[in-house]
Amino acid sequence: MSEPARTGSGAGDEAWEAKLCRILAAQQQPVVPREYSDVKHEHAFVDRPDGSRIAWRTSGRSDAPAVIFSNSLGANWTMWDEVVAALSDEALILTYDTRGHGRSAAGSASATREDLAGDLLAVMDAAGQARCDMVGLSLG
Repeated sequence: MSEPARTGSGAGDEAWEAKLCRILAAQQQPVVPREYSDVKHEHAFVDRPDGSRIAWRTSGRSDAPAVIFSNSLGANWTMWDEVVAALSDEALILTYDTRGHGRSAAGSASATREDLAGDLLAVMDAAGQARCDMVGLSLG
């Protein structure tokens, strides 16, 4: 993969990184995918060259550092809803469903790390974000 390295939107800002870590650590709720009916955010899709279609959404402040959240295996973006709510006054939040999860479709039965990284970069590009802090769990 020949994409240039991208650094976090809060790179070098120790106060921002510490706050993000505190909020993430405070979320003690079990990760349980929920129905999408309780999600009140607009969402969009980005189509990938292999036929995958990645669902993503934004919330929070457009003038703040961006943070992108990637779901774990067998989950969807709703796993981050409590964290999104906690950070919405502090950051621009991007969440997406990993290919083959939630509202995202996989173009094939297999995916490489490069495919998954490309999906992440495609969501960032679609959202107009050159830099993001990234939070993931398991597959994410």
